[in-house]
Amino acid sequence: MGPLSLAVTFGVLARRNHDYIELLIAFLLTAIIVTSFRRTAWLETLRHSVNFWSTPLGLLAYPLAVTRPSLNPLAAHFIGALSFMGVFLVAHVVARLRKRTTPPDGMRAAIRVRPLAVWVGLVAIFIALGFTLRQQPILTSPPRTAAPARNGLPNVILISLDTVRADHLSLYGYARDTTPNLRKFAQESTVFSNAISSSDMTLSSHASMFTGLYPSQHGAHWAVGKEALALHRESGMRLPENSRTLAAILSDRGYRTIGIVANTGYLQHAFQIDQGFQYYSQPNAVLFLERREFFYLRTNLSSLMGRFYPRSMSDLESTRAADINREALQLLRQKKRDQRPLFLFLNYMDAHEPYFPPAPYDSRYPGKDPTFTSDQYYSLQIDANHQIRPYTARDRRRDESQYDGGIAYIDASLRDLFAKLKELGLYDDSVIIVTSDHGQSFGEKQLVGHGSSVYQEQVRVPLIIKYPARHQALVRNDLVSHVDLLPTILDLLGDKIPPSLPGRSLRAPPAVPATVFSESFPCEWMSFDPRFQRVERAAFSGPFKLILSTNGKREFYDLAADPHEDNNLYSQNLTAASRLESDLRHWISILPKEHARPAVLDSSGVDRLKSLGYVQ
Repeated sequence: MGPLSLAVTFGVLARRNHDYIELLIAFLLTAIIVTSFRRTAWLETLRHSVNFWSTPLGLLAYPLAVTRPSLNPLAAHFIGALSFMGVFLVAHVVARLRKRTTPPDGMRAAIRVRPLAVWVGLVAIFIALGFTLRQQPILTSPPRTAAPARNGLPNVILISLDTVRADHLSLYGYARDTTPNLRKFAQESTVFSNAISSSDMTLSSHASMFTGLYPSQHGAHWAVGKEALALHRESGMRLPENSRTLAAILSDRGYRTIGIVANTGYLQHAFQIDQGFQYYSQPNAVLFLERREFFYLRTNLSSLMGRFYPRSMSDLESTRAADINREALQLLRQKKRDQRPLFLFLNYMDAHEPYFPPAPYDSRYPGKDPTFTSDQYYSLQIDANHQIRPYTARDRRRDESQYDGGIAYIDASLRDLFAKLKELGLYDDSVIIVTSDHGQSFGEKQLVGHGSSVYQEQVRVPLIIKYPARHQALVRNDLVSHVDLLPTILDLLGDKIPPSLPGRSLRAPPAVPATVFSESFPCEWMSFDPRFQRVERAAFSGPFKLILSTNGKREFYDLAADPHEDNNLYSQNLTAASRLESDLRHWISILPKEHARPAVLDSSGVDRLKSLGYVQ
């Protein structure tokens, strides 16, 4: 009955996944097993061919073939069917050979015991190996050779809080005390209250931090138009080779450049964000109850056990902040023996969807649903964005409770990092920049997640800068952008800021009020919905914000009076709106022609994007 149970279970799982070829295979296998109960001459051999060994291997052979990303679907199904039949052909031959050689009774008992011992031993070996494996960082290839160090240069530490919107930090007035340690850090830093991300997604905004260019200038963003059609499954455009990134510039000035990132989706090597880093690590989270395709028994076992264990054991998609710190501190201890100045880039992902902060932060704020899985979250996100079902107040309460818990956990991790920097003597003489790549929507404007708009929920981010040997608190209200970070660091180094860069140094307020921009490109899993089939750009000037979409939509807001963008004033304030629209259209007209190319991802790279909900 064991093989029959496996075949029936496989059929049920295939039906859930709507894969009718797998369902047909399960039906045929079930029919063979049931028919073989009749002890006719030819069915007797068939019955011995379908056993505890052949049935699991046969059922595994098919999904292993069809999930190979290098094969087209037709070839994968064909190879899977051949593999399935091949397993039972081998089992049939073995059964025939066993019938010809009948061992004595004592040996039969030994043979029955031996396979069990072998399998138990193999399982033990694989479990032991799992605990001994160590992930190796991905180093930039070929590694850059740093130039001779120049004395007196400050260390540069850039910290990216992935997916953290400014108004969920208590430092920025949020009701929940999510960031007590950043508040303490702000007592000797400059806090920028109006920092605008250059984009609403990780790849574009980080590329802007590193190049000082807007997404349409550096080209690293989701593909659109003909580029998206050519990619078939969109992943995004990589940063062009030999870009003048912050890491490359600092390496040329003698810096030791180190990057450690938790976002292994759009900060992975394929997108070439790691240019200029001598050491670039992107460790993956290793999960005991990791889930894969729907028809894998492991996935359903994981879903069942997930009701009794923390969801982070099966649904966590990125390395924890504490592990990022641990790797960074190992390298920083080596820094004490290295006379070169340091550029350290750290990326934390603990506030990123689908929200699984560690205990006790997962229970710090009310609303947690311990049964809620990442699959349920992404299903809800897609349906809500496409207005198939509503994103309710209960959904928001649940998600924000975990999101805020993730922010509080990152804040505690920053406390630990800063304490270690002080212990190692690296704190006072460093410029430390804490920011976020983009924000997150929780149902505002009927949007959930990010990568879908330039509304404030997705583009207003925190920015705190501690300058070397300065210990005074300052709050700045002028508009600033990610493109200002590179000019600021160049200014600190005493270097001239290239006129080709659109940003400015933030060390002093601007003589003339700045205009900054933000861009949103349609991502693959939203682009089939008409309301997302557009490129959306925003221009900010003083309290005013204009949104211009390629689908013809125009919006104009006075953020001082309407910070949540509830009242579109485009028709009521046509003069001011037209002036800002003219500036935005002129900026678009002088954008250079992009030369970025699609990123080339292997199967693991695609899996990372899938796990973060970017590829469906």
